[in-house]
Amino acid sequence: MKVLLISTFETKGGAAVACKRLAVALQKQGVKVSMLVRDKTTTDSFVSTVYTSPFKKFDSKVAFVGERIQIFLTNRFKRKNLFAISTASTGIRILNNPLVKEADIIHLHWINQGLLSVGEIKALIKLGKPIIWTMHDMWPVTGICHYSGVCLHYMKSCGDCKLLKMPFPTDLSYQVFTKKKDSFFGAGIQFVACSQWLLRKAEVSGLRYGNFFSSIPNPIDTEQYSPGDQTAARKVLGLPLNKKLILFGAFALSDKRKGFDYLIKATHLLADLREEVELVFCGERGMVLQTRLN
Repeated sequence: MKVLLISTFETKGGAAVACKRLAVALQKQGVKVSMLVRDKTTTDSFVSTVYTSPFKKFDSKVAFVGERIQIFLTNRFKRKNLFAISTASTGIRILNNPLVKEADIIHLHWINQGLLSVGEIKALIKLGKPIIWTMHDMWPVTGICHYSGVCLHYMKSCGDCKLLKMPFPTDLSYQVFTKKKDSFFGAGIQFVACSQWLLRKAEVSGLRYGNFFSSIPNPIDTEQYSPGDQTAARKVLGLPLNKKLILFGAFALSDKRKGFDYLIKATHLLADLREEVELVFCGERGMVLQTRLN
């Protein structure tokens, strides 16, 4: 059995890391696994890029820029929420890629930012091969947003999207939701959420009918990530030996959805313990957050 995992990135971001860890875990179980990515960043032989020619790379950039321009224009030339939403209106054609043709199972992961369009996903579904789609955010079951917040419009058909400058019932979110419905409705996709929270969100989506949902946590290599000597680890990382450490980690630490505002509130509660506690940041823009705390 040949399994093909498809992801925009190979190693950038949590979704890509989880995807590749899964590929390695499956390989250890004797499964024939390949990864097809837009941005290949290692020399691993089981990972291939969609860039079969310089023209493909150009097409990808055009697809990505074209999608952002569409959002930029829709939002009346405002950058706000430019990357909080995706339309997948453009993408790269991979239907004739040898890895796609050879695969027995196609496993989608995070495929935004110009990798796959909704139309190309529909074409993959029409191949008749089993489709698994691991959800790393809410986008697969909403119109355009990666996180709906308190909005419940995705439970029906989206529209009146608060992430758009001028929302209305048949706005861009409704239009993309309708395209997704045409592509995904009754397709028998096995959606996999990485948490129970995301599973609950997906199960009430207007795109749920005729598809299947489950929750499977992201894989962890327990040979690499296992309990060890804390004192030795602190010495290696240059961390204090006599304080309690609070670790705050995310790929984009300044992303509000990652909970930095909650961390600030927590530090107020711990103000009396400032001599005993130290914060450790793991991720991008840690210095920016440190400045805000100071």
